[in-house]
Amino acid sequence: MAKWRGLISAVAIGALLGVMGPFGSQTAYAPAVKYAFWMVVSLAGYAAAAAADRLLPPPRRAEERQHGSPR
Repeated sequence: MAKWRGLISAVAIGALLGVMGPFGSQTAYAPAVKYAFWMVVSLAGYAAAAAADRLLPPPRRAEERQHGSPR
């Protein structure tokens, strides 16, 4: 279940944003378009975060930043 937590959260956030219609999308779009738009935006954000997690090195610990790499 923990493996799917991020994806499930992105879908839930997309659905919530589709219901709320923030940033003027409540009146600007038809409901089907609004839900699809926010679902795509939230899933694209999830995909970008997952790609960054795989591509970027892990953050250094505070001790290593202050004193250099441990020897």
